[in-house]
Formats: sequence, C-alpha cells, structure tokens
Amino acid sequence: MATLDERPAAKSFLPLEANPDVMNKAFSLLLLSIIGRNVLWGLGLPMEEAECCDVFGLDEELLEMVPKPVLAVLFLYPITSKTEEERLQQENEKKDYSSKVYFMKQTVGNACGAIGLLHALGNVTSEVKLVEGSFFDEFFKSTASMDPLQVLWGLGLPMEEAECCDVFGLDEELLEMVPKPVLAVLFLYPITSKTEEERLQQENEKKDYSSKVYFMKQTVGNACGAIGLLHALGNVTSEVKLVEGSFFDEFFKSTASMDPLQRAAFLVNDWDMEVAHSVAATAGDTVVSDNEDPHFICFACVDGQLYELDGRKSGPISHGVSSPSTLLRVNFFGCQGYTFIDS
Repeated sequence: MATLDERPAAKSFLPLEANPDVMNKAFSLLLLSIIGRNVLWGLGLPMEEAECCDVFGLDEELLEMVPKPVLAVLFLYPITSKTEEERLQQENEKKDYSSKVYFMKQTVGNACGAIGLLHALGNVTSEVKLVEGSFFDEFFKSTASMDPLQVLWGLGLPMEEAECCDVFGLDEELLEMVPKPVLAVLFLYPITSKTEEERLQQENEKKDYSSKVYFMKQTVGNACGAIGLLHALGNVTSEVKLVEGSFFDEFFKSTASMDPLQRAAFLVNDWDMEVAHSVAATAGDTVVSDNEDPHFICFACVDGQLYELDGRKSGPISHGVSSPSTLLRVNFFGCQGYTFIDS
C-alpha cells in the first residue's frame, strides 16, 4: 500500500496567470484521463467555440495576429502602491453598471487568473455555446442572479442557511455586530518561526477528539482558506441544509467515512475542488505583505467542545468546554502565536 504524502507542499494549486497554455490546459491533468481533451474545454467550453491566445504586443501588426473575433481580454499587471491607492479611491465611488454585466468579487488569494476567466466567459455566454450540464454551464446558471459576494452559496450552501461575515475587532461592541448564531470562526494569522515551533511540538502530542469532528489534513499548498471553509461547514452539516447534489453536498457525503489523510487525498484528486478553491471565501482582496505568510484555521464547537482545526497539524485540538455563544472570544497576541479564550 502506498504511503500518503502529507507534507504541506506535496501539491499546490496552480495560479492561472498569463500563459494561454495554462489557461487552456491547466488546473488538473487528472481530468485528461476522464475527458481525453483540453481541461478548460472539458469544463464545458467546446474547443470550436473559443480558446485563449497570446497578445505579443500592442503594435498594429502584432494585434493583427490575434484570431478574431476577440470576446474578452485578460490583462496581467504588477500590483504597486500606486495601483492600490487608485483601487482604494475607487472603492468609495458609486458604480453604476448594466445589470447584464457578470461580476464577482475576488475573495480567494492567487485566484485572479481563474476569476478573470470566469469574468471573460460569464460576459459572453450569449456568444458561445456551453456544454449543457457541464461545470461552466451549471456555474453560470447557478450564479446568474447572485450578488457578487454570493458565489459561495452557488456551491451548495443556500443564502438563507449561512453566510460569511467580517469580525472587525474583539471589543464587545464589535463582536455584538456579528450576526448570530455563529457557526464557526475562520482565523487568519501570520506563520512565524514561533508558531512553527509550537506546531511541531504539538505533532508529538496525543490528541483525543470526538468522532463527530470533521477534520482533514492540508496536503495542498495555498489551500488553507478552502480547507478552513470545509472544516467550518463540515462540522455544522447538522445545522445547515445543503443543496442536494451540489458540490458541498457531494463532497461531504463522499468523505464522511474517510480519515483525515484519505480526505486530503480525495481533495488532491478532486478537480471540482480545485475550481471551487477559486470561488470560495478566504483571503479577500487585501494585498498580503511580502514578509508575511498568512494561514487560515477554523474554530468550531462540536459536541460541547471548542476545537481548533488546522490542516497543517496532525489532528483537531480541543480548547475545552464551549458553546456557540462563546465562539467569538478570540485573542491574538502579535506574531508570537495566538490564544483562544473561551470563558
């Protein structure tokens, strides 16, 4: 029997960037054995309908080399302090646009390429014919009437069941602003030598936890946000009703009886999850500092206990007796680690 590789860097989602070959062929080579053709086209865009190609320059003769008609343009540029200043200024400006424009927020780090493709295709669905029942067909049908922030619900979590919201601070009045009940908390902190030292020490400690806790290892690079969401939702499936046959519904049914490493292996081999990673809520559109390595973990109350769920650790960590009403009492002490207060 082969040993499952649980190293955090064993696999990493490929950011979709400026390479048309990546746009057309990447995401998951595993899919090629199933559909026997280009992966982007395999998601529901037939090869005779459209393809991505390079624009080698802005000179007339170079632009003439681009196949016509052009349905959309994906533009790659470096984020600088100047572009960020302009973006923040635009945030306060009122934006009026046609209701026909398909737009979604980027709340996933490193997902600009995938979201760029969804924007490109989502705004030309009248120009191209998608394969009926394919991922693209179902995705655009499911999200057509959604607010830009509601794509998460399109994966199988109805908007009347639950939503993600910000916690603006730890003061009592700010915590009171958070809608109740709170089902789970996603916590973002910077990985430092101190937090890594603590994590490695905990690896050798025996962890006893309720069999009701849904936990999975993180063996996919840059997937902490998606795994945090799966931990959050996987531990409240008795509290929310997922859409039958949806991505979330099928994912949790398929992995319910698996152990944490088997769930990790299922994630690695599930191309649907790689696509879902591009639309799930994690890091927001805030620019990450170059000298920080941020990481998402989840806190959830299961069977009367408060559990810390970090896929980079060997198992869930119990922080004692808890209830949903005390779930927000989190205190984070700078870069030296964090403490979860539940009292």
